[in-house]
Amino acid sequence: MARLKAAALGSPEDIRRRYGTKPIAFLQFLDPNIKFPKKLRHIFALIWLMQDHQGRPASRFIVKGPRGGGKSFMLGLLGFVQWLLQSNSIVDMGGSLQQAQGVYNYFKGHIEAQPSIMSALPSDPTMKETKSDKGNYFKAVAASPKAVRGPHPDKLYIDEACETKDELILDAIPMVNTSPTSQVVATSTFHKIFGWSM
Repeated sequence: MARLKAAALGSPEDIRRRYGTKPIAFLQFLDPNIKFPKKLRHIFALIWLMQDHQGRPASRFIVKGPRGGGKSFMLGLLGFVQWLLQSNSIVDMGGSLQQAQGVYNYFKGHIEAQPSIMSALPSDPTMKETKSDKGNYFKAVAASPKAVRGPHPDKLYIDEACETKDELILDAIPMVNTSPTSQVVATSTFHKIFGWSM
């Protein structure tokens, strides 16, 4: 079955041509068991299209949900399609490196399951970073002053934002300001009544 899918997918460029505007169809082709409940599909679509609920342009998103509600998994899926189909560079920042690697491992799992994508990479994925055939990257970092001063990605994901110091989040957000597709997606379990996202 995996060989048939790999043959059907073709090269990363073939995938971009076929699924460039259909990320959910692409993800469901890769894994028919992936479920997109109505609310998750709606949130995913708004982030993908960079729109708010009224269809106006939006580049900053906050997703709150219960612990175990699939926020990190959704970021991994979103990162995979934004990285592959849109050729975006992404920094995935967590309160700790272990937290950031949770999202990164979901992302990397989709790549490693697809031989046609793996074979096109310029180098094997590392524990914290994967570069595409186009040179864009997905990188996991711990929230720290050093990490927020370094890269200039297109997208910034902040997983469990309420567990990260507000100053670090505010310092990290400008790292995407120079990108024409600048976007910040913060997820969190609601357990802090004050902070930058309230």
